[in-house]
Amino acid sequence: MIDLLFICLIVALVYNSGFWTSLDEFVNKRFRFHHIPHILTCALCQTWWLSLLYIIVTGHFTIMWIALCLVNAHLVNIMIPLAKVIENWLMKIIEWIMPN
Repeated sequence: MIDLLFICLIVALVYNSGFWTSLDEFVNKRFRFHHIPHILTCALCQTWWLSLLYIIVTGHFTIMWIALCLVNAHLVNIMIPLAKVIENWLMKIIEWIMPN
């Protein structure tokens, strides 16, 4: 179960970095009227499919684990703002420790 949360965290952090938006802009400039697939630009989709792939590879493909993958996919909507809040708190602590 903790592995699924790590998948969610990794997807949230990569999504926050803007990597997929930059890649989509690059593809759109390079190839007219082309974009990368929605599955790569949607954090919920990425988390769902990566979680599903993980449970298939590890041999946990049951209804319960599929339901946990769905819950995990929806947790990314909480994880994205939570990662931003933690980043802001850490930046404030650093600014407090090292004032200008």
